[in-house]
This record gives sequence, C-alpha cells and structure tokens, in this order.
Amino acid sequence: MNMPSTDVVTCDPWTYQGMKPLSWIDRPEPTRYVTRPIIGLRMSEAFRATVIASCHSVWYEYPFLWIAARFEFDGASGPAIDGVANMLAALGHDALYLAKQTGATGYSYRMADGWYRRTCIAQGAGAARAWMHWTALRSCGWLWRLKG
Repeated sequence: MNMPSTDVVTCDPWTYQGMKPLSWIDRPEPTRYVTRPIIGLRMSEAFRATVIASCHSVWYEYPFLWIAARFEFDGASGPAIDGVANMLAALGHDALYLAKQTGATGYSYRMADGWYRRTCIAQGAGAARAWMHWTALRSCGWLWRLKG
C-alpha cells in the first residue's frame, strides 16, 4: 500500500470524473479502501446547513465535504460491484454516515442516500443501477448504523 500524501484534491462528484478518483484510493483488502490524499467533495446547496463536530476524519466547510487522508471505507456495500461508477458515491456516503453517527446535523440519512444515488448516476452508473443501490441503502442502511 502506498503511503498517504499530504496532497489535497477536490472534485464535483456530479460531474463525470472517469478513472481519476481510483488514483486517490488504495485497496489493501478486497472489502476495504483507504484514501491517499485529503479529498474535498463538492456538496449541493441542500447540505449548506450541515454541521460536523468532533469527527477527525470528516469535516465540512461549505461547499466541500472534506475526507481525511487514510480514511477507511468499504466501498459500495452488499451485492454491489465496486467500480468507477460508484467509488466517489461510496466514499462520500460512508463519510456522511460516519459524520451523522458522530453528531453531524443539518442533513438526514435519507439525504445521504439520495446523494449517493445522484452521484452514481453522474459517474455513469445509469438510473436503473443507481436506483437498485439506493433501494438497498434505504432498506438495509440501518444495519450499517448499528455498527456505530
């Protein structure tokens, strides 16, 4: 695994990014990913009121959700196949869920799930595939929240 850098990258996940995000992420195990640089994901106006406190690996300064270098996430959970079309969505979604579990306010888990779906579509997943992922998140997301 490569050592994390002090690099900072920003992107608009609702604009197609291609393979670029995969270069920011290491995969030390089949079901575990680790970010290399600090990643800033541009968020929509709906997240403007978001407040994240005391979460060292995720912070928010409108319009960016910042994710620390060495942030660990599990990719798209369940039967979904990880790839170009859902990697940014999975990263942002896991960061939003973690922040929510540590007391973030201004958004709901439902909003985080919707953000995932819209990001998958923007990254090329297709509406049907993104809808299937969203349906799984809405029906099984509570299991992830039990881990915290």
